[in-house]
Amino acid sequence: MTLSSGKFCHQSQKARRKNNVGHAKVCSWMSADLWISFGNYAGIFQKSRNIKEEKTDTFVYRMFRMRTYVAGCLAICGFNSSAKIPPELKKTEILRRYKRPHLGVQAAWESPILDITLSQLIQGATTPEDTARYRALRDKFAGAWLNALPSPQLGTLLSNESFRIAVSLRLGCDVCQPHKCPCGAQVTGRGYHGLSCRRSAGRWSRHEAANNVIARALRSAEVPCIRESAGCSTQDGKRPDGMTLIPWSRGKSLVWDVTCVDTFAPSYLPETVRYQGAAASKAEDSKRRRYAFLLDRFIFVPVAMETTGVWGQEGLLLINQIGERIAARTGQPNAVTFLRQRISLAVQRGNVASILGTLPEGKELEEVYYF
Repeated sequence: MTLSSGKFCHQSQKARRKNNVGHAKVCSWMSADLWISFGNYAGIFQKSRNIKEEKTDTFVYRMFRMRTYVAGCLAICGFNSSAKIPPELKKTEILRRYKRPHLGVQAAWESPILDITLSQLIQGATTPEDTARYRALRDKFAGAWLNALPSPQLGTLLSNESFRIAVSLRLGCDVCQPHKCPCGAQVTGRGYHGLSCRRSAGRWSRHEAANNVIARALRSAEVPCIRESAGCSTQDGKRPDGMTLIPWSRGKSLVWDVTCVDTFAPSYLPETVRYQGAAASKAEDSKRRRYAFLLDRFIFVPVAMETTGVWGQEGLLLINQIGERIAARTGQPNAVTFLRQRISLAVQRGNVASILGTLPEGKELEEVYYF
């Protein structure tokens, strides 16, 4: 349930006095209740509100929608329609800080309350990882995978264990018991080490899955492409992930390279604590410098993402362009949304594989017994 401002401070202080684990649980429940459908909130539910808060917002919204009708009725009956605002409605004064052109929509009245709740979560974060997570999850498309239709036929269904780990990472909950990674590093209960471990198998599966989605999307847009063209390799032998065989724009073919960086990695954490999407932006700059020699012959686009779901600006623009071409060819208006969801799911599956890869290896019971 979503906690009000005063109740949040009271429970946060109480949890801090007790232990940090209790505080983490309170914040996890608060962040879980924030919307994902409204665009830039860190929750996992489409719409879920605390009854006490919802009744006030709903009453104000209905008062606003019926103000003209009520004023007319009072005028007919000879009553004065100018009345003082009840004390419990003073909370809506925060709307003055926002430009809400559609006040006839209930979400426009509730959005400022959610903004304040998320700001309180950021200010009350006890670790740099929590601060970076809250900032990253304000990205509009960080929760795109939660809006995907869970269909095994479409390949958009996450297993129960995968969904549990993905949601735990989003809410900052413990994923596993503390243990030692095969690389020798210590893994905390949240499992963040696995997202940046060099020996994690999820890094390669995530990279391959994202490139596979982009290549298939280009072919769906009638743009043939190949993976890892030999003519675009650097001096050290590294090649971008793909290239179109026909011009993409301005008479030049498109060359793209995908990278997914960890929001909580020690090398990125000082920036991600302060700025949303800082890791993705830094990764884009790195890719652009590496393949600068291609700019005179090709249109190079780095597709950078973060493990929290944040998109780099150039990569997001490319995905939108590919989706628009698919929509123009097939007539499917949701092509852009579906494409973002597929890549977002690939990132989450890679995160799950990365965390599970830190667990100790062991033999499974593969024998078949006949009784």
